[in-house]
This record gives sequence, structure tokens and C-alpha cells, in this order.
Amino acid sequence: MKKITTLIVTMCITSICFAQGKKEMLLMIEAQNTTINSLNQQLSSLTAHQIKLEEQVKELQKQVEDLKTLLAASRESEMINTGWTKRGDFFSGLARVQDDNTDKYGFIDKTGKVVIPCKWKDAWDFHEGLAPVKDANGKWGYIDKTGKLVIPCQWEDAGYFHEGRADVQDANGNWVEIDKTGKVVE
Repeated sequence: MKKITTLIVTMCITSICFAQGKKEMLLMIEAQNTTINSLNQQLSSLTAHQIKLEEQVKELQKQVEDLKTLLAASRESEMINTGWTKRGDFFSGLARVQDDNTDKYGFIDKTGKVVIPCKWKDAWDFHEGLAPVKDANGKWGYIDKTGKLVIPCQWEDAGYFHEGRADVQDANGNWVEIDKTGKVVE
């Protein structure tokens, strides 16, 4: 009987120890899961921060390239004497000029030759192949490098194209964004 009692007591102690060990192990696993979840959240946060930093780096690189282009155009403009008294810098091989007699704007090439006649009330430089121009009615549109009006003069004001889009002001004074076909972008 003593052997059976000892066996029963030993089995009870073993069961209690096993249960207690299992409970401690479950608590340890739960703590590890909590740590893993915390680390996953930190990783997600760092990944989002990395993506934002990469976007900022790309934007800064684009700005540096734009500044290099502007500087090159400015240096290029200083070296070219075209004979025009009112002339802008060369962008995309063309420079904006204003006719002294008519006060209208057009564009010349690097030799000083008029490639787009001075017929616009106002004009701005070419960006992404298009230049904003103002017609006799005071409305803005866009021409390509051949002088063809590709976006009709219907806007109260117009900005440069950047990444395929430009800001324009409608008749109600609202600024909207258009694509290179003149379609308003939502």
C-alpha cells in the first residue's frame, strides 16, 4: 500500500509540476508573441518612414535636376547674342522674345531665328514641351514647340506643366489641374 501511495503522490507531484511548467511555458510564449507584435509594429512604422524618406529624396533629386537645367539654360542664354532686346532664357532650345514694335511675344531658336511668330499678348517658357500663351482676349492656352495651339485659350491664368499636369484658373477664379490634352484632372 505504501508503494501505491508513493506512486500516487509521485504522479500527483509530477502532474502538478507538468501543469505548472506548461503554464509558465504558455506565459513565456505569450510574452514572446507580444514582443513579436511590438517589433512588427515598429518595423511597419520604420518602413513607412523609409518610404516617405525615399519620396523626399526623389523630389530633392528632381529639384536638383531642375536647378541644373535652369542653370544650364541661364548660362546658355548668356552666351548667345540673338540681337533681341527683350528676350528670356532658352528652355528646350527656344527662348521667349517680345517684339519691340508690337509688344507681342513669340519664340526664337539659338541662332536668333523666329520659329514661333510674335503674335501672343503674353507667353511663358516651355516646360515639358508646352508653353502657356495669352491670346488677344486675355485667355491662356498652351502651344507646342512648333507653335501649334494644343490646348485652347480658355483659362484666366495658367502655370507651367510639371509631371504631365499644370494648374490653370477657370472663369470662376478656381484653380484646377489639367493634363496635356487640356482635360481637367480630378
